[in-house]
Amino acid sequence: MLARARGLEPEPADVVLDYADSGKNIAILEPLRGRSGWLACAHVSMTALESEDQLVFAGVTDEGEAIDQAQCRRLFDLPAAAGAPRRVPDAVAAELEQTLLFTMRWRLQSRKIGHARRPARQLGTDSRCFATLL
Repeated sequence: MLARARGLEPEPADVVLDYADSGKNIAILEPLRGRSGWLACAHVSMTALESEDQLVFAGVTDEGEAIDQAQCRRLFDLPAAAGAPRRVPDAVAAELEQTLLFTMRWRLQSRKIGHARRPARQLGTDSRCFATLL
């Protein structure tokens, strides 16, 4: 199942994250309630003595505020409903890409790992979604 999921190349789309009906109390997400923005998630494989797979997140609100890694990660714990396909504005895509690359480099340096390998396809707008948090 994981191998098949790694081969998917989803298009950017609207996603509604349902915090209100999730039954969860996630304090770190409270400042994001009722707001919308953009999220990106990338799979990264790092190799040194052994391989390590991680997910790297990036997010920005429609007001231009960065969403930190912990908030992004917790957003993926919420129930969600996919909506219509959506084009990612070039400026937003560039900002998310820059954040993802910075985070990958930081993780490499902090773990002193030899190198990182991204999936064969480039991180582009295919790894993005527009999200609204209810």
